[in-house]
Amino acid sequence: MPNEWIIDVLEDLRKFADSNALPELSEALEKTADVARDELGKHVPPQVSLIHASFSGEADIIGPIRRHS
Repeated sequence: MPNEWIIDVLEDLRKFADSNALPELSEALEKTADVARDELGKHVPPQVSLIHASFSGEADIIGPIRRHS
């Protein structure tokens, strides 16, 4: 997950809430982190598969890598 950093931020905020006697905020942040994990887990960024990147000899580029001649 490329956006895992948001989970860390939410965890830091939850720890702050715990340390400052804010139990409702802490609980809400825990639920928010759960939602974030679920949604981030569903979002799979597209990836380039070089196995499927079959080009003829004229191709200048194979996926994100330039072909060396």
